[in-house]
Amino acid sequence: MRLLGLLLLVVGTLGGGFSVRNTLARGRPGDVAFAVLTWVCVLVGLLGAALFFVPGFLG
Repeated sequence: MRLLGLLLLVVGTLGGGFSVRNTLARGRPGDVAFAVLTWVCVLVGLLGAALFFVPGFLG
C-alpha cells in the first residue's frame, strides 16, 4: 500500500499544480472544469498521503 500511496501522492500533487495553473490562465468554461479538477487532485493527494504514512488506513 505504501507504493500506491506514494503514487497517488505524486499524481495528486502534480495534477493539482497543473490544474491550478490552468484555472488561472483559461477563460470561463475551462476555468470551472480545472477548478473542480483541482479539488479532485487535492483529495487524491490526501488519500495518497494517508496511505503512505498510515499503512493500514484502508484495510
